[in-house]
Amino acid sequence: MKRSLRNGLIMIVMLGLLMFFGGCAKEPVVKEEVTKPQKPAATKTVKPKADTGELAAIAKAVPDEGTPSQTAGTERLGYFKVGDYIFYDVHFDFDKYALRSDDRDALTRHAKWFKDHPQYVVLIEGHCDEMGTEEYNLALGERRADAVRKYLVDLGVAAARIKTVSYGEEMPLDSSRTEEAFAKNRRAHFVVTLEK
Repeated sequence: MKRSLRNGLIMIVMLGLLMFFGGCAKEPVVKEEVTKPQKPAATKTVKPKADTGELAAIAKAVPDEGTPSQTAGTERLGYFKVGDYIFYDVHFDFDKYALRSDDRDALTRHAKWFKDHPQYVVLIEGHCDEMGTEEYNLALGERRADAVRKYLVDLGVAAARIKTVSYGEEMPLDSSRTEEAFAKNRRAHFVVTLEK
């Protein structure tokens, strides 16, 4: 009798433990992670336009873009013109802020222009495509503008003459949702004005 009572008690304890540990499913722990944007499936390579060729040949026919207040609400351009000199946008690879070699050549010419024209200051705008979050793109746009600024400063342009701003994905050059448009929007844009 004592044995059956003891066996019954063991059985009850085991059933209780089984119900306690097996009966309640644990909820999974969900961690929110910030992930890099995924590159779109279409990986068509788009080369940036150099400052030679067709656009440079017709430089005198290209209208001045003017200061930001003059261009509000107008179509954005992939360059900024001061007199006969054109500052073409610097383009970046997907999710990168490293300068391309052909853009370094253009920036070397820009640095010489700035040294020859000390009365001008520049605002470098950093832009992104729409891949990734708004916060991520603002940070990436800032890194792109800073990379261009650092390169110009390294070439001898006074740091005080160069300001930067990031617009992230907010001001696309091309709002169509194609890889070609995304490539156009991954850029740094120059706004050159007289120093006040």
